[in-house]
Amino acid sequence: MTLADYVETLQAEHRMERVYSFQFEGKSYWLKQPEHPKGIQRLLKPFSRAAFKREIQRIKLLIFQKAPIPPVKIINSRCLVMEDAGRTVRSWLESDITDEQKQRILDDCAKTLANLHARNIVHGRPLLKDILWQNGKASFIDFEVASRSRKLAQQKTRDALLFIYGVCRERTTPAQIQRTINTFIHYEDSRVWHYALSLVKKHRILYYVLLPFKSLAKTDLLGFYVLFETLLTKFL
Repeated sequence: MTLADYVETLQAEHRMERVYSFQFEGKSYWLKQPEHPKGIQRLLKPFSRAAFKREIQRIKLLIFQKAPIPPVKIINSRCLVMEDAGRTVRSWLESDITDEQKQRILDDCAKTLANLHARNIVHGRPLLKDILWQNGKASFIDFEVASRSRKLAQQKTRDALLFIYGVCRERTTPAQIQRTINTFIHYEDSRVWHYALSLVKKHRILYYVLLPFKSLAKTDLLGFYVLFETLLTKFL
């Protein structure tokens, strides 16, 4: 039985599951297929097949651009099958690996995002839950936007700040955050980093307005505080 044959069997057995993990000949894979909303979900998600079609088109473009995504084994209008490319970086940071290993993973992510930008590709939301890591290789999943030449500089800047924010909101130390930013700066186009710092400086009033509420903040807002504190004190 080929992988394609096995996937057809899985689709018949797991028709209602949008994402399904499976093993085939000793390797791990992920099957993704269009949603089949029921009841009220049909009203909330009336264009699920159209959304899946757009995702397939985006993945095909990323393959053509040689973007750092998990290896694609099957791609058509009915399903997408990718090789498993490891755990999310968020999961790695929450594990009991050493700080040195965590730093190596963060550095790999910073380099990979900079390399993505060098190909004029943007992610749209490169948080650590959308980056996988395995054996020294970082891979991106769930791309949010298409790269647009007219807005490429702004898109790369948004990517840069969201990536750093993602590092700040996880279980990272100040030293890890600063080292990861330094790695990103080393590999990223200096203009993108300049735009990012300019944006932080322009909107720093938000940090001071929200500062009185820091003691009440939860994870997402705490990441915002750490982002501004790090960039304002260490890089501006």
